[in-house]
Amino acid sequence: MKYYISKIIVEKGDPDKGEPTFVSTEKILSQADTLKNTQRRFNKWRAIGIDDIYLVLYEAKRYKRLMKEQKRRTKPVKLQDIAETLVHEEEPESEVEESGT
Repeated sequence: MKYYISKIIVEKGDPDKGEPTFVSTEKILSQADTLKNTQRRFNKWRAIGIDDIYLVLYEAKRYKRLMKEQKRRTKPVKLQDIAETLVHEEEPESEVEESGT
């Protein structure tokens, strides 16, 4: 049987948006693996100080659903985004040099 590590995050809901009082999200932190390997990783993370993590029995349907939701919530960083931020950071420096001369 396989297991994985997940973290449950509980936050207050926003009643203006129609959310319930408490909103919980489960975030998968590791891939499914054997119990021994997962327990070893779990104990290391607990020793580091990561709180609210749990060992969960791997069920393919549930695991895939959570991964799909998790990918939807996070926006991947693209090289184009990085290039745009670098261009915007360089512009003020060149403007300062031109106005100073």
